[in-house]
Amino acid sequence: MDFTSKTSIFKVLRDGMADEVVRCSKINGGKRLRTAPINKKMWQSQHRALLKELIETAANETWPQAEILDCRLRLFYCALVVNIETRNKVVAYDYMDFARRIGEVWETFCKICWETPVNRKVKRLKPPTYGTVKAELLENFATLVAGSQAKNPKDLIREYNRAVELLGNINLKEDEYCSLGDRRLVIDFKSGFGSNEKGNTERLLTVAKIFGTLPEKHECILVVRAAEGEGNNYLQVLKSSGLWKVYCGAEAYKFMQEVTGFDLCAWIHKNINFPEDMEASAHAHLKAAGLTKYLAW
Repeated sequence: MDFTSKTSIFKVLRDGMADEVVRCSKINGGKRLRTAPINKKMWQSQHRALLKELIETAANETWPQAEILDCRLRLFYCALVVNIETRNKVVAYDYMDFARRIGEVWETFCKICWETPVNRKVKRLKPPTYGTVKAELLENFATLVAGSQAKNPKDLIREYNRAVELLGNINLKEDEYCSLGDRRLVIDFKSGFGSNEKGNTERLLTVAKIFGTLPEKHECILVVRAAEGEGNNYLQVLKSSGLWKVYCGAEAYKFMQEVTGFDLCAWIHKNINFPEDMEASAHAHLKAAGLTKYLAW
């Protein structure tokens, strides 16, 4: 396989998906019953097998890190294009399904730069659990109470514990948690920031506050594919909070390059062309449905 050639990758993927498209088109049942096998065939079989081949070839031929990353991005992009085509043949995309799907895959696409970083100083870290953070907070508070000579230490600790419990069980696992030298970065990726982000905004504010209680200094960063003007009030709430640094559009790609050492924006301009690479019928459907804006990477 020539992993530098989109034409070569497209042929293998399209040939490999042809029979599954025919089979799933004949299935009687709900949307998920018909489309899930398409996604599974692409990502758990086709893409996985080619990625394994790519990694083994790179190891045997001692490719430089930048070449591995270049080919991994190209393989992922080609798999995405064929996945969109084949899924659309079985069940045509609607607005909600496509917007949600592109948000997921754009994040995964960007994270390849962390999986194969050109900047060797980038290290992925295991995120702390809220249970561990809460236990440490309670222990520190108990130590303060003990040193204060308060007359009712048990009551103070109990009330503090009740206040902490109001937060619930916060999931501190963000899209990327990594170090860059002395910096610790908590990174959340968003393809866009729509009108339904109230709950997520509140969670992100809480997450940043919790990371702020840790002994190490953390930078919480929101990376948004869409331009800032396409966001809404919730995005501005995060930006003005002082808890999250927000990078949108071109600035988002500049930040990613700063961390990973790879110019993903330049790579996209050189390699990604959804209108040209995608089968005409699939792209025509997306255009008619007003969905091609999600392909402006």
